[in-house]
Amino acid sequence: MMIKKGRSKEIDAARGVGIILVVLGHCIRGMAGSHLSENVIFKTLDDFLYSFHMPLIFFISGVVSLKILNFDREHRHNYIKSRFIRLMIPYIIVTLLYTPFILFLSKFANSPYDIKKFPLVLLGQSPYGVLWFSYSLFLIQAFAGKFANENNLPLMIFISPIILSVMNAFTNKTGINLYSISNAFINCPFFMLGIWFGKQNCPPPPLRIYTDIYNF
Repeated sequence: MMIKKGRSKEIDAARGVGIILVVLGHCIRGMAGSHLSENVIFKTLDDFLYSFHMPLIFFISGVVSLKILNFDREHRHNYIKSRFIRLMIPYIIVTLLYTPFILFLSKFANSPYDIKKFPLVLLGQSPYGVLWFSYSLFLIQAFAGKFANENNLPLMIFISPIILSVMNAFTNKTGINLYSISNAFINCPFFMLGIWFGKQNCPPPPLRIYTDIYNF
């Protein structure tokens, strides 16, 4: 697949497939939570979807982040800043808006939200659980934006599982669930593979194209 300048129908189609699979996966998990899918067919389908649908999303994110390879120091700084504005500001705002509602409704829930856990929001543990994706994607893009270049992509692909093993050891020892951070390390290799794939199919365009960093 050749990546063309501008929008790519192939990438848009892959994004659409990824989104549909994510929705389907959440539907199956929702039915499981209601004890409606306790059979081998649903369990097999759940295992199948969760084996690749999120790696696919992060892989596509890497493909469309090929520009990182051509960044100089100033562009790297601006890229990370723009990712924070686009991903972390909504993460913070939605968390702050959602928390009062979940506290109010906790008295009706089987598993009430413990307000003592709120500081863990800084570690990606928002009471609105689906926000883990924004937190994880920001960590990956900030990591790639700071360090990734054309010479170290193989190292970047293999180093994150090593870090993940250290994080899991820390989690097991402290009992703190670092779900969003762990998912960042799990999916970082797929993001880097996406960049590598994009590089093989279409060399990154000149840096001058990216003068307006906030249009990314």
